[in-house]
Amino acid sequence: MSCIVHAPLVVTSSMLLVKLLPPFRYRLGLLASQQYQQHPLAISRAFNQTMTGGYSESYIKQKLEKELTPEYLEVTDLSDGCGSKFHILVVSSVFEGKNLLARQRLVNSALAEELQTIHALTQKTLTPEQWEKLKAESSS
Repeated sequence: MSCIVHAPLVVTSSMLLVKLLPPFRYRLGLLASQQYQQHPLAISRAFNQTMTGGYSESYIKQKLEKELTPEYLEVTDLSDGCGSKFHILVVSSVFEGKNLLARQRLVNSALAEELQTIHALTQKTLTPEQWEKLKAESSS
């Protein structure tokens, strides 16, 4: 069986073929490196998802910073770097007046695309007032 790929390369999450077809990994990797010059962000994101199986802490953090403008944000990869399980601590004034479910829905909607491949996500969503109170309790 031969793998023939024609340019231009369109990088999508369906690039999971790299995992399913190991004999073609080298050939697709070579093509991806050639296409990197034209589409570096798309290739980087696809490579991250397909080769490591998930997203990085920094990618999740950037996405949440853009969507929620948090005062404090902590993202922890609980899957030893494979990007399938995360814990998120978000402190944002966007959460003011919202119950826990509404806050989690805001986080989930910010990560809607990523949640299709993330296996587990735990969240702690706090308002700035709750965050200050929690810090005061833990310091005493």
